[in-house]
Amino acid sequence: LTFPPEAEPGETLLNFRRVELIRDIMIKHGDADTSIFITEAGWNDHPRWTRAVRPGQRIQYTLDAFAYAEEHWPYVKTLAIWAFRFPAPTKSFMDYYTLVTPEFIPKPIYTAIQAYTGNQPD
Repeated sequence: LTFPPEAEPGETLLNFRRVELIRDIMIKHGDADTSIFITEAGWNDHPRWTRAVRPGQRIQYTLDAFAYAEEHWPYVKTLAIWAFRFPAPTKSFMDYYTLVTPEFIPKPIYTAIQAYTGNQPD
């Protein structure tokens, strides 16, 4: 949650690299050829939530996570960020996981991901 993406995984810790523990189990059970699809990754930047990071950290952690996964996890075929958008404000910390507002206004993290992937509008 508040850990950087390169933080070591642990059995009692929920962090980005926890997928490596799942991968170890898959290998031990003969499932090494199966791909992994990460469907909910990301950090929260709510200003008052104790498990949040600062907005700049969120951007850096997200971009570092993409780079880490690309370099170290050839078995991960999808890394999806939670959440693109909610249809209406939740008026809670959940709003600070999104990449755009309910009105589709991009947040800084959205434009940073666009730049990282090279998918910027012309």
